[in-house]
Amino acid sequence: MGEREKERKVRGERVEGRERDEKDGERRERKVRGERKEREKKVREREIDRKVTGERERGKREEREREREKKVREGNREERERRERKVREEGERDEKDRQRREREESVRREREKKTEIIKRKTVCN
Repeated sequence: MGEREKERKVRGERVEGRERDEKDGERRERKVRGERKEREKKVREREIDRKVTGERERGKREEREREREKKVREGNREERERRERKVREEGERDEKDRQRREREESVRREREKKTEIIKRKTVCN
């Protein structure tokens, strides 16, 4: 401290200069600390927001995946049902064809029997 500053301090007068600088420095430090705290607080808030948003996005993405899988399963089920129906219809068609052939065969045998009987009768007479 300079000579004048010491005298003023002794008399109780405000010392300009260094004391003011010290006070200004403390204020600046407090201000810097406050700003740093504010920045850190904002960073934490952003991280929390990012985390929440990420979870929200992840939830949406998982929901879309579930929907996609559901559609695939539904499509597979429909395709399987279509194939089963086709096989069943083919089986029914084959069964109808078999029955028709049997009827035709039995009708043909009956006709042959009748013609045979008629031939026998004509030969005998």
